Amino acid sequence: MFKVMKMANWITEIDRLVQTRKYAEAKVICQRRLVADPDDSDALYLLGTVHLIAQEFEAGLKPLSRCVEMSSNHLSALINLGNCYLSLKQLNEASDCFKKVLRVDSKNALALNNLGAICTEQQKYKTAADYYEQALKVTPGDAEMLSNLMLAYRAIGRKKEAVCLALQLIEIPDAGRA
Repeated sequence: MFKVMKMANWITEIDRLVQTRKYAEAKVICQRRLVADPDDSDALYLLGTVHLIAQEFEAGLKPLSRCVEMSSNHLSALINLGNCYLSLKQLNEASDCFKKVLRVDSKNALALNNLGAICTEQQKYKTAADYYEQALKVTPGDAEMLSNLMLAYRAIGRKKEAVCLALQLIEIPDAGRA
């Protein structure tokens, strides 16, 4: 019981530091845990995630990759690893991560949305729209996904559907203003 509380305390501290944008301090805590136990998958995951949040995408690759190597079904680590690759424009690697997520959870909205983003980056707008539509079946009304689908529809000439989505976005409180 004590060990669980101790783990919860350091994870809570990481969360507090990230919320206050004290990324360097959060990374130090993770690194100290990794010195004590280099195979601490929680510390690897959190270190990589802090790098991602701090937009240090290259630095996030190593800890997230190690975490995924240790636990191939760690979906959050796969998503974050894919996001690092996507931010670095390493689209094939990002796509591989998101497809691995879908092999475990075929309705993972984040993976579907991010595959849509990759297709958009590659100007494959029809395929992007298909991914965004699938993601919205899982999380209907998600403002970011609606916006992505609207842009894909516009790119493939589905103007009426794009306008309908734009009107739908107007009705969502705080959509696009985060």
